[in-house]
Amino acid sequence: MAEAGACALIAALVGRLAPGASAREQAEAACVLACLCNHDSRNRDYIRESGGVAALVGLLAPGGSAAVRGNAAGVLCKLCYENAPNKDSVRECGGIAALVALLAPGGAFNEREQAVGAVCNSALTTP
Repeated sequence: MAEAGACALIAALVGRLAPGASAREQAEAACVLACLCNHDSRNRDYIRESGGVAALVGLLAPGGSAAVRGNAAGVLCKLCYENAPNKDSVRECGGIAALVALLAPGGAFNEREQAVGAVCNSALTTP
């Protein structure tokens, strides 16, 4: 993906994570961001630089949609994979505590599974 196009797309998707967006918009935007993390490691940096980490951590709060929380945790999992600045950003935004809170009994399987992956990736040493 061309760099300018990737930045613009990522900024637009991060904008859809805002509190005023519908749960469907948030879940879909997080899903697309997760896919973009798979294809280019630079996209993981663009997401952080666009304010995506703070927005995703904000979506982990209790009371919202389980699908949104699961998708947000999934993106955080991918963002932390072999990326020290993203790991730092997740920690600085309070993401570890928010992810651990998703592991409480009674949570949806997807959000718990993604939270485990995100916590593991944030704890692994980056080469």
